[in-house]
Amino acid sequence: MVAGRQLVRPIYYCSVPVPPSDPDQIKFHQYLRSLNIQIVSKELKSRYDSKIGAPRAYEKGVDVALATDLLAMAWENAYDVAILVSGDADYIGAVSKVMSKGKNVELVGFKGRIASDLRKNVIKTTQLDDIMDQIKRI
Repeated sequence: MVAGRQLVRPIYYCSVPVPPSDPDQIKFHQYLRSLNIQIVSKELKSRYDSKIGAPRAYEKGVDVALATDLLAMAWENAYDVAILVSGDADYIGAVSKVMSKGKNVELVGFKGRIASDLRKNVIKTTQLDDIMDQIKRI
């Protein structure tokens, strides 16, 4: 139960190098799986960064995967309330469309890291800074 509601399908979206090489990240993903949290991972991409004179890793496809699932599951009637843990304004369109479908979207993020336009499009916002004492450290 989460805030008196049944948590049905938690999903964690991320980017990882292929093959995975960070032992802490591998351990974290194993821990999430032990909690029955689904992991959707996209391969980190690399491109040359002229500012640093070397290749730099960047995320590609994570936002699209999350937005696609948010929309698809709304249309499949898979949830009543989606809890989006992000502050990224890129989700405004998907959130608005989901809300127009009669679903509710709640937002969770850090103070100062949540786009104000995104906050205006959800029914509730929870700031992690305000509930840190309730969050258990791994």
